Amino acid sequence: MDYSTYKENQELVKTDKNIKRAITFVIVIVIVVGIIIFFYIQRFQMDILNIAERSPQLALEKMAGLVGKFKIINIGFISLISLYFLYLAYKVFRFDSFPPPGMKVIRDTKLVRGKSAKAKGFLLIFFVCTFIIFGFLINSYLDRILTMIK
Repeated sequence: MDYSTYKENQELVKTDKNIKRAITFVIVIVIVVGIIIFFYIQRFQMDILNIAERSPQLALEKMAGLVGKFKIINIGFISLISLYFLYLAYKVFRFDSFPPPGMKVIRDTKLVRGKSAKAKGFLLIFFVCTFIIFGFLINSYLDRILTMIK
């Protein structure tokens, strides 16, 4: 990690060009996958409408399967993001600095220590709690949809 003096004794964590490229690549992949999933769901909806004309019960079963898949994806996504941010908060508290040593950044970032770093750590924990609450709300909504379908 490259720390350099910035203005009046402020330390700066320099941008890591490789991580910047990697994150840009991941964002492009996520967008492409999102577009593919969008078109898949559009086709799936058309198939459900066609099946519903012949067999409404079969259409409901297929729709319940899709809602179940969304629940699993939601739980997995929220778990991974929450674990990452909890780990990051742990490192912030352990090293009393944000970003913690060894963390690569995508833009030049001022190194924060002391109370400000701990405040950022608590903010990360608050974010995780909020994210988990919204995840449970989404899953309870999906459960409600499943009970209406069945």
